[in-house]
Amino acid sequence: GNERAVREFVFLHDNMHIVSGSLDGTMRKWDCDTGLLVGEPWKGKGGSIYALALSQDGRTI
Repeated sequence: GNERAVREFVFLHDNMHIVSGSLDGTMRKWDCDTGLLVGEPWKGKGGSIYALALSQDGRTI
């Protein structure tokens, strides 16, 4: 899981996954049914993540 606290999450439009944003500066995609991490975490260029938003078309977080 995350190395530091999760501050925000969004449900993806497929209703099968969420993306979490953490104070460790990563975003992680999770499977809602299994609770398992999907793929590798995305690491930002520095700093904590305090908010997430999903674009209307669901292609950009």
